[in-house]
Amino acid sequence: MDWSWLEKLNSRNIPEKVLGKYEDSGIEYGESSWLWDTEVIIGKKVLAKFPEDEQIKWHRNHVMMPNLFDEEWFWYKGMKEKIEKGNWDGDPMFFNVEELNWFFGKPPSNQPIYIRGFKNFTFFDYKNFYELAIKNKKKPLQHLQVKINQKELLKNKRGDLLDSYAYREEDKEKVVARAETLLSENYKVIYSVPDEKNREFKTIADDEKEANEQFEAFIWNELWLNEERCDEDTIDPTVKDWKVVSIEKIK
Repeated sequence: MDWSWLEKLNSRNIPEKVLGKYEDSGIEYGESSWLWDTEVIIGKKVLAKFPEDEQIKWHRNHVMMPNLFDEEWFWYKGMKEKIEKGNWDGDPMFFNVEELNWFFGKPPSNQPIYIRGFKNFTFFDYKNFYELAIKNKKKPLQHLQVKINQKELLKNKRGDLLDSYAYREEDKEKVVARAETLLSENYKVIYSVPDEKNREFKTIADDEKEANEQFEAFIWNELWLNEERCDEDTIDPTVKDWKVVSIEKIK
């Protein structure tokens, strides 16, 4: 398997001078998760696909405590009550029972999950991680054992930069530090849309080839979303006809 995309993603991750004494971002995940803009969560079957030197970079965790596994799981009743009452002892990366079931494809045993934080995550990386997912033969659109959480940088009423996961005043300095490690968008893809003006897709690519790869992954994601959407009003039938007009360096 070609892992050049992962090497590229690693090179765009948080530099050692920001992490301090830690050489790899995955090892320090638990202490400095605020630094990353994307959290990738995988199961053990997906982890096994990675080279050994990449496997050690993932932070091991568990989805939930063993005492939550009871016969009520199969009806979701007991789990939902625990969540509603605030007694949820599971991993905060999963917000409800449906997401857990979607991740594992069935009610999971008490098995580990693996988490790693990334910076400057692109649609190309997004696509590559989901292509590593375990395929569900009955539901082709379901990507098992891969979940990607993306954080957002927001501004409050005063204009201060805040993390969508951290609204406390004392977190502002950390959020600014995270923002400073974001790469600037440097290439834009101009693409045509039927019966509309051309649109722009900005990237953090190093060259035109990489910008085109990120754009193609963006198209892949939009087509996948179209397949997943149930509401016809949210489906964009023109996606398959989007074409690259030009790729330009952002001045």
